[in-house]
Amino acid sequence: HSTTATPSKSNVTMSQPHVQLLAGGTVAVISYVKLTQTIPIGDSAGMPVTIQQSETRVWEQRNGDWKNVHFHKSPIAKQQS
Repeated sequence: HSTTATPSKSNVTMSQPHVQLLAGGTVAVISYVKLTQTIPIGDSAGMPVTIQQSETRVWEQRNGDWKNVHFHKSPIAKQQS
């Protein structure tokens, strides 16, 4: 059984970024909300879909270069109205 993905156009935005420098400025913790907005191609209604994820990245300066040493993401629960 195979499935075919619906072609779409996507736009990704970093929202609400927060940066913390630690360890004398050699470690950075960056947290933000990633918004992925998609409009399926061929959808006559053109209804956009937005997915929100909370992401955190930890960067460490090693030998003068910044390396991503940790990454985590979690879905953001939809709010009940």
